Amino acid sequence: MDLWVRSQDKMVLTRNVGIRIVLEQEGASVVDETNDYILGMYNTEKRALEVLNEIHQRLIDLQTIEYTRDYRFTKRNLDCVYEMPKE
Repeated sequence: MDLWVRSQDKMVLTRNVGIRIVLEQEGASVVDETNDYILGMYNTEKRALEVLNEIHQRLIDLQTIEYTRDYRFTKRNLDCVYEMPKE
């Protein structure tokens, strides 16, 4: 399952291969490695890491399989677009 990420300013919607944190003097940015888009800017490295952890968890959740009462399995119906939170 692919995860799409919508940037904080809503101007970018991208399917990511890699996301990284870039430390800057005024805080930290979460950046799409493939296209070098800044997806979100945060006051601290800690907050940027929290957002990266949320994206990681969403990817795990998208991979999760649920079993029904009759032991059939289905993929969870989760939104595959993660919207970058504001500060």
